[in-house]
Amino acid sequence: MNISFEKKMSMNFVGKDEVTALNEILVKFFSSRPIKERFKFIGDYGFYGCEKWIQIEILKYLHDTDNIHNDEIVKEDCYEFDKRTKDCKYLQFIDLSFRLKNKQYYIALELKHKSNLALSEVNKDLLKTKKIKPSQKGYFRHLFCLLVHPFQEEDTISKKVKNKQDFNGNFEFSLKIPTTNLSCTVFSSKIFYS
Repeated sequence: MNISFEKKMSMNFVGKDEVTALNEILVKFFSSRPIKERFKFIGDYGFYGCEKWIQIEILKYLHDTDNIHNDEIVKEDCYEFDKRTKDCKYLQFIDLSFRLKNKQYYIALELKHKSNLALSEVNKDLLKTKKIKPSQKGYFRHLFCLLVHPFQEEDTISKKVKNKQDFNGNFEFSLKIPTTNLSCTVFSSKIFYS
């Protein structure tokens, strides 16, 4: 029997959509003191490409949070591509997915940590949703891409996304990570059921 002395954080997601729930999770995640300190260090020294570290920290945070099924937090889940799509690999991995209690679907996240607003790379990740085999799309309704990058105003990001003609997703929100010069920006691509 495992006994945890840490108090679980309580969040209520009943009646909320994925974007609102994800926003609340990320606001609390990036507001926690140890995360702010680590991201300040990362930003001050100009480290980029820390996707695995971010994945581990978010996984730990989700395990310590109420209203998320701990046994349904999955890292690097594997999905088959539809072989009828152009230029497809056989398998695709999604960095992180989890299911909120009282919800039937998963929130799927791709993580990026870049030195700029890497819209082309985000776009490639969002295109994955179009290539996943239709029989495997029932587990989640959206693919979200979480991009940590140097701070930019939300209006500036929104304009850049609108000006990128071949962008295959939606700009959802951007959060300034407290005490740092970094932002966390979230994009989404809807999964269309066949």
